Amino acid sequence: MFAIEKVYARQIMDSRGNPTIECDITLSNGAFGRASVPSGASTGSFEALELRDGGTTYMGKGVLKAVKNVNEIIAHALIGMDGENQTQIDEKMLALDGTPNKDKLGANAILSVSLAVAHAVANAKHIPLYKHIADIFGNANPCVLPRPMMNIINGGAHADNGLDAQEFMIIPNGAKNENEAIRSAGYKPGEQVSIGLDVASSEFFDNGIYHFEGTDKTSDEMIAFYEKLISEYPII
Repeated sequence: MFAIEKVYARQIMDSRGNPTIECDITLSNGAFGRASVPSGASTGSFEALELRDGGTTYMGKGVLKAVKNVNEIIAHALIGMDGENQTQIDEKMLALDGTPNKDKLGANAILSVSLAVAHAVANAKHIPLYKHIADIFGNANPCVLPRPMMNIINGGAHADNGLDAQEFMIIPNGAKNENEAIRSAGYKPGEQVSIGLDVASSEFFDNGIYHFEGTDKTSDEMIAFYEKLISEYPII
């Protein structure tokens, strides 16, 4: 048993210079884990709530409320629990929050603690984090690496170029190496390298209408547009 002995959170700055929460976990055997939870530039309308302070400090993006929730609520509930029981720890935090969208404690508070616990136990077991996660789920063969999706063009909330769709990617789903051209590199579109899109449509959705590339579209019209793209290009 690796009992949780100490839980401590703080506010730090992420790579964009925005505040985020970082959590430290110390176990009874002295093992230590740390995790932070920076956020992306855009947030889906159905994502769990990232608790921010509001007000004027850091343009309202401070996370001191989430930090306080970790240090004063979550910490007291988790001290003494077995860090190896990740599911029980996560369920305990969800019960403490008690909301569908984690808007009481904040998804950022809960996630920072959950990840830090996993890091601490992996360090206690002297194994990599991926192997510890595989052990949690009973995966006997965790050494499988996913193919990366490589971002080529940014739009939407990631750029100021007028493109509504947010991310244009290539996906080397069948290639033996990571060459980033398709035909010019001797590969076949859709077989060895495909195209991926993260449209982030909630960023251009307003009052039931999608305002996309200078046109107004209903949900059915957006679906038809997506279907046309998929039929013409190797988009997966």
